[in-house]
Amino acid sequence: MKTKSLQIQDYINIGLFTALYFVTMFMTGVVIKLIPVLIIAMPTIIGSVCGIIYMLFVSKVKKRGMILIMAIILGGLMSLISGIWLILITSLISGVTAEIVSGMGKYKKSNYLIAGYSFFNCWSLGAMLTIWLYRDWFLKKMEDTGGARYAELIKRFTPNWMIFIVILGALFGGLFGGIIGKKVLHKHFVKGGLI
Repeated sequence: MKTKSLQIQDYINIGLFTALYFVTMFMTGVVIKLIPVLIIAMPTIIGSVCGIIYMLFVSKVKKRGMILIMAIILGGLMSLISGIWLILITSLISGVTAEIVSGMGKYKKSNYLIAGYSFFNCWSLGAMLTIWLYRDWFLKKMEDTGGARYAELIKRFTPNWMIFIVILGALFGGLFGGIIGKKVLHKHFVKGGLI
């Protein structure tokens, strides 16, 4: 009998996929930070890169609560590492929204899962919003880690109106990553009999 509640195997899958997502996201972020202008595209790029992992994750677990747990773990880890508490708040909002959207398709319909990932990908906006909400603190942190020239470049590439581009970019990155994830999933995992 198949149960709708999360089981031990589901929690193991959540942990494994969250770890894989985190490592992929973290390594992608390290590369992105080398080029200051790409920082504003970070949610778009990470959403695109991690879409395959996310779509594989939701194809394996397919139960209510899984996406929210992943969002809380990712938000909690990034909040602890960065010291930016806003990430946890955006993670909760994104996780709940992604759960609602994905749940509308009963965690099985790919269009709902892709749309859910588009919202899920906004979890990282907490870190990005500090660029505008806590500008002096953020630029000082960037100066401490990358030097005065690095901080100046970031300041130049992040005028106030850019916040809207970053939010739209996060949604687009999730949408694009979800579509790519679905195609890769179908081509390599479904056809191969792994799912």
